Amino acid sequence: MINIIEKVNERVNKVEKMKKYKKKNSFTRKRKLGFKNIIVGILTSAKHSLSIEIDKLISKIDTNGYVEYSKQAYSKARQNLKPEVFLDLNKTVLKDIYNKEYKTYKGYRVSAIDGSVIALPNTEYMKKKYGVYNENKVEYPAGKMSVRYDVLNKVILDQDIIGYKESERKSADKFIGNIKKGKRELVILDRGYPSVKLLKNMQEKEIKYIFRVSKSFLKEINEFTKGKEMDKDIVIEIDQTRISHNEIAKVKGKIVLYIRCVRIDLENIEEILITNLEREEITVEDLKYLYKKRWEIETNYNTMKNVLELENYTGETDIAVKQDFYATILLINISTILVKEAQEEIDKKKRKTKYKYKVNINVAVGIFKKELIDILLEEDKEIATIRYNKLIKKISKHIQPIRDGRKYNRPLNHIVKYGGRTNKRAL
Repeated sequence: MINIIEKVNERVNKVEKMKKYKKKNSFTRKRKLGFKNIIVGILTSAKHSLSIEIDKLISKIDTNGYVEYSKQAYSKARQNLKPEVFLDLNKTVLKDIYNKEYKTYKGYRVSAIDGSVIALPNTEYMKKKYGVYNENKVEYPAGKMSVRYDVLNKVILDQDIIGYKESERKSADKFIGNIKKGKRELVILDRGYPSVKLLKNMQEKEIKYIFRVSKSFLKEINEFTKGKEMDKDIVIEIDQTRISHNEIAKVKGKIVLYIRCVRIDLENIEEILITNLEREEITVEDLKYLYKKRWEIETNYNTMKNVLELENYTGETDIAVKQDFYATILLINISTILVKEAQEEIDKKKRKTKYKYKVNINVAVGIFKKELIDILLEEDKEIATIRYNKLIKKISKHIQPIRDGRKYNRPLNHIVKYGGRTNKRAL
């Protein structure tokens, strides 16, 4: 059976022949730092100094040690690689995941949409393009990254970077637009996202949703909170005045939304959820369980920022930032497959212990990224497969007990500046 890294490798070889991921007249001659090797270099960077990263890559490519490359040459070469190539490779990974048996909840693929403030390289260009974050009267360039995350299968389905002052609803609208009508999709969103426009679009596309909302979101929601009912169906009619207020253009007549309002208790605090799921199919307890699963997206952001060090960029241009961002998404999704395979190895060993055990994901991602370069660059498929199998076994040795009921406080949005990022690593 072909493993996922081999499938990604095969796709790299195919897209190398495509012009759409290269700048015009680039990667036309065979060089040591060609199309594939630049991709491998970005994927396997350990966020050390750029010179160390280049030396590491060249040592794997040229075992005789005859070739030398400067930071400037590497930086120039990567500017010819369009970041979208990593999204193309990610489609290969997603296809592999969803062509096999995957987890659903009562037949629904369950995803959450959320955003996080992201630090950017400290350049004037980045400040102008994305905006700034103020801390102690000092301005740092920052943006907002958003993802749609499959909370049951731990996979990133969609991704976006926008300006710091832009609304995260912009990314949510984009993600909802990517979902095909009629698919059994359930999307969970938090308080900052509800809008008449988004509800209308999801209702029309037959996408199921769960929103946590404030009492002031709509007057009908506020009226529900004043009553005593725990679970109630309401019909919301939005006339032309409210349509204009909610920035929905070119709509004739009224918009009618059919919504179910539910009260739930979260950590001894009453919260209001709205959904279009029928109570005969999804109970209040189901809704409470599903909303709590939204926390998985926070864990994903922790891995992206603190384990893969997304904000410690390998370059300072917009292209380099997007390359790093999309490459991180790809790494997260590949590691999900590796962790699943390693977990199957663990489950085969029947342990008579107090707790069940699972793979330590943070350690797994670190091991995977360190050894990925050898597997990707290995030309002998048999040796590459042996290395892949050894990688799975190594990951399966790093486990931790599963303790139900643990609670973690949500970290505050913060900017990781990595020393202010005043020293350039790449052009």
